[in-house]
Amino acid sequence: MVNKVLPFRDLFVSMLEMGSGVVGPGEPVIWKLEEQEQLLLFLLEGSASVQVGGEVLELGSDQLIIVQGGAGAGLFHREGKMVRYCVITCEIHQVSPLQMASNTSLFLYNRVLNQTAAIRGKVQELNRHAGNTDEESQQDNHFLFQKLIYCLLKLEPKPVAPPRLHPQSAMELTLSYLGENYDKPVSVERLAQLAGMSRRWYTEMFKRMTSQSPGDYVAELRIGKAKELLNLTDDPLYEIARKVGYEDEHYFSRRFKQKVGASPRHYLKHRRVFGTTVTYPEFMHVLGVTPMAARVVDQGFPFYLQESFRHVEKLGSAAGLHLSQIRAARPDLILAAEWQDQMDYDELRTIAPTIVLPDRDDWREELRDMGEILNRRVQVMQVIAAYEQQLDKARESLYRQVSGKSVLYVRLTSEGVVAFGNLSSRGRLLYTELGLAAPDDSLLHVDGELLTREQLAEYHADYIILQADPGVDEQALLPVQWEYREPYTPQMQRVYRVGHEEWYNFSFSPLATQYALGDLVRLLKNP
Repeated sequence: MVNKVLPFRDLFVSMLEMGSGVVGPGEPVIWKLEEQEQLLLFLLEGSASVQVGGEVLELGSDQLIIVQGGAGAGLFHREGKMVRYCVITCEIHQVSPLQMASNTSLFLYNRVLNQTAAIRGKVQELNRHAGNTDEESQQDNHFLFQKLIYCLLKLEPKPVAPPRLHPQSAMELTLSYLGENYDKPVSVERLAQLAGMSRRWYTEMFKRMTSQSPGDYVAELRIGKAKELLNLTDDPLYEIARKVGYEDEHYFSRRFKQKVGASPRHYLKHRRVFGTTVTYPEFMHVLGVTPMAARVVDQGFPFYLQESFRHVEKLGSAAGLHLSQIRAARPDLILAAEWQDQMDYDELRTIAPTIVLPDRDDWREELRDMGEILNRRVQVMQVIAAYEQQLDKARESLYRQVSGKSVLYVRLTSEGVVAFGNLSSRGRLLYTELGLAAPDDSLLHVDGELLTREQLAEYHADYIILQADPGVDEQALLPVQWEYREPYTPQMQRVYRVGHEEWYNFSFSPLATQYALGDLVRLLKNP
């Protein structure tokens, strides 16, 4: 009978990925491993702290650590120069079904090990040739990796002393740990152990750094995440409670009310919403949501919003808004615009949960997006239906009033005079949706066109709608023959001035556009 016993461990290690990088202060690198993956972490320069599970280990230059599958690892800069590292993820395969009697692990896991000269040389050579794709180089790298694995199997563990981190670094490690594990049970004793401090000393240091006790800090993390889930998802309360670390929905609601001053449902119903553009407050208003603050066009709100927004804080102007102003206002939810706020998203989300709305060519689509976020779908349909009805009535009235006559809409800005053609949203509303006639066919093929005084004089429109930005020198921009006075003579072009603040969002929001439609019908009635 043949004795089927293998004289070696029939295991094979395959590389999944290799990479290298540097770690600076406040820039930890985190790895999360699948069950079958192993992490080989080699420190090439500098010193760092490595967090594996709940254990913090010190790793110096020319040292390494092997992390077992299913765990997570974090590499944190300590003091001094930047940390340079190389990392390899791999899998262990058993080729033969025959088992060895010993079931010990292949590597020494989660232990600090010293790199020999042979190991360091092989790691550097592998890293140097990692980009080579020709068949011969790939074969050489394969054998080089297997030699590296053989060297690792021969290593002896380095005696590990209890970690002695600088207090600041130790506290930062535990704060990072809480940021990753706020949804799990955690004790002060465990945090103190991770920091290598006594419970009393750790608690005192924690309060110095955060002005809170560890328990209050964790509760704030959980409630902050709960606010984010309430604003950004439709998850039921019991599911949100579980996701932030509370098994009991009722206990979660009590803790939420203690921290926020309102129950989760009341908070969601009365949350303080801020929109970063000058049009978003109008969208919110027509959907039945009053913003906690709003940007203004110049110094105040347009006429049609003044009564409804008498208690709304004015925050910045159309010209600009500082993030510090938003932070000081303490909103619960921020609605941001992709075209304007993409670069500021990371900072905005540190102030409050932030949703970036995509660019749209039509305010109706923007309103639908906002209706989804604020759960106001029915109101969206009602607003659009009411607008379409008013648009139809305005079209009929204007057809009766100015049929066969041409209309030009111009805006005086600090840059000059802009005439709006059919390719702009304003021109499209006038010449396509309302069916008004343009004074020149060229306007049907342009967006907003910047004109000189002489070019503007060449447009012989029967009616001119004039919107002027504050402080603009009208006499310097308008043609001489446009100098108007009452009463008009039949031979003069009829120039009608409209309110800048009221027309600022014309064609970009329902309220401003409806106001402008009413203005047009009134101004052009019995011209």
